[in-house]
Amino acid sequence: ARWALTAARGLALVALGAALTWMLRPSPSTVPLTRPSVDVLPADEISSADVAEPASMATPGGSRTALAWTPDGEAIVFVGRRAGASQLYLRRLYDVEARPIAHTEGAQQPAVSPDGQWLAFWAGGAIRKMHLGGGPVMDVAGGFNEPPWGLAWDDRGRLYAGRGPGGAVWVVPPDGPPAPATKVGASEVAHILPSSLPGGQTLLYTARKRQWSWGDEEIVAQDLASGARKVLLKDAVDARYVAPGYLVFLRRGTLFATRFDPERLETRGAQVAMLDSVAQALTASNSDYVTGAGQFAVAPTGALAWLRGMVTPYPQATLAAVDRQGRVSPLPAPARSYGPAARLSPDGRRLAVIVRTLEDAGVWIYDLERGVTTPLAGGGEAWIPVWSPHGLRLAFEWLENGRQALAVQPADGSTPPQALAPGDLTVSAFTPDGRRVAVVRDSKELLTMAVDPGRPDPQPLTRGARQAERWPEFSPDGRWLAYGSDVSGRFEIYVRPYPGDGQAEPVSADGGWSPAWNPNGRELFYVSLPDAQGRRRLMAAAFAPGSPPRIGRPQALFEFDPRQLRFACTPVRCYGVAADGRRFYVTAPRAPATPAPVTHVTLALDWAAELRARTRNR
Repeated sequence: ARWALTAARGLALVALGAALTWMLRPSPSTVPLTRPSVDVLPADEISSADVAEPASMATPGGSRTALAWTPDGEAIVFVGRRAGASQLYLRRLYDVEARPIAHTEGAQQPAVSPDGQWLAFWAGGAIRKMHLGGGPVMDVAGGFNEPPWGLAWDDRGRLYAGRGPGGAVWVVPPDGPPAPATKVGASEVAHILPSSLPGGQTLLYTARKRQWSWGDEEIVAQDLASGARKVLLKDAVDARYVAPGYLVFLRRGTLFATRFDPERLETRGAQVAMLDSVAQALTASNSDYVTGAGQFAVAPTGALAWLRGMVTPYPQATLAAVDRQGRVSPLPAPARSYGPAARLSPDGRRLAVIVRTLEDAGVWIYDLERGVTTPLAGGGEAWIPVWSPHGLRLAFEWLENGRQALAVQPADGSTPPQALAPGDLTVSAFTPDGRRVAVVRDSKELLTMAVDPGRPDPQPLTRGARQAERWPEFSPDGRWLAYGSDVSGRFEIYVRPYPGDGQAEPVSADGGWSPAWNPNGRELFYVSLPDAQGRRRLMAAAFAPGSPPRIGRPQALFEFDPRQLRFACTPVRCYGVAADGRRFYVTAPRAPATPAPVTHVTLALDWAAELRARTRNR
């Protein structure tokens, strides 16, 4: 029986080798017509997707790179998921199936050292490493609460990790504490997806300038000794060096290559599209998963492994009106990739919304009477536009050329957005006189700012607050401020006089988000905390001004699923309230089809030859 099993295994290996040889033979065009692949058994799928990532929006393979070669090009380490649990697996190309790697439960972002001895990965809030052949796991860098946006070794034994939004690339030396290796510039959002050039003297990384869209990223080479930087490529993400002289990188799911001199740090010749439909994390429901990471790996031998996947578009949504009983009436607006915002103009005739694409996230106006949507001049990324009291202007958080700012724009789109003040400033509401706006700074601090260009005059809305505060909303007469605070240990809704430091009076009783005033000034709406099934309720409480004001017992108007009706946003409100207080306006996402799990890794074992052939004389 043992002899028979051995013979069968040998025949299987011979057959697989023959199949690989046949499929990898050169064609006259030097482009293979077919590609071999290996399955990920005993894992159910290969995926680095976080448990919080909605399956319908997850990039095939997840938001972090899920695979890495061993230096000899004979095996792949990948993040496998089996029965809902993830760990790392080692898949040798000519084995029957992969082998789970002990003590790597919950691991993401695998990286194999250039000498093939060590395996690094993220798990449990730390970057860790272990001998690839097995053994104890060692923490090498704590404080990484989220998986890094890229993890790579250099040939001096150092690890480099991207810290994600707002962060630089950090270096983890073999015998010292982690430290920043790069410094994010004023026109950049983050440095991500690091990789190293031979010799360990130069670091490659992607300089990110947006949060939700793509097109102005840069591949940067930085001298680690001097800190000197050089931009190598524009509109390019996740570059890797391939010996003896190539850079490969991604641009919207297509893998490109160009010849490259690693000594002079110069690209040469054309940028050649080598392979399309490479899975890349370009969209998500949460910007923490819009990483740009590509699901591909190139071994020092020139072998390429990748996961197939079309670019996942932002999901389509519709616009809807919801009455006080929770009855939903779709509006006759075309379905688009609407963001969460649907803010009603003071005259009740228009909705300001955000439309996201791979290239931008701009403000659009939907005319409720005519049933048409019109884009305003844009080019960057806007977030939750808010109408001025007379409906002539819109204010919003604006990201352009890597710089966040509070901005205003005419509602007719006659001029582009104008930045008023720099910073992470999310607009919530205008004061009734239109001279100031309430903003949430850094998602926790409430301020008012003037809308005069160059004279923002920031002033705190609440004084001495040590807790997070969100959703500031002025009453229609301008004498009261509703807002949310977690001073009790969870977010509750409060009302206090405005301006001044009067006593804060509670509105909600069991937690609350996102308040809004009835335009008659006699009622407050807010969103409840989710129940065990994730459902929420829109609540209403009567309000009568006074000293103190009289606030009624909150009553539930209706229950809703936040995945279907966008009432629950943070740090500012995203739904609109009709003038009569009888209808609410929201965006309603359409449920996209959940992508099929990725069960195979596609291979090109002699991809270096293809690189040479395709980039020669170009």
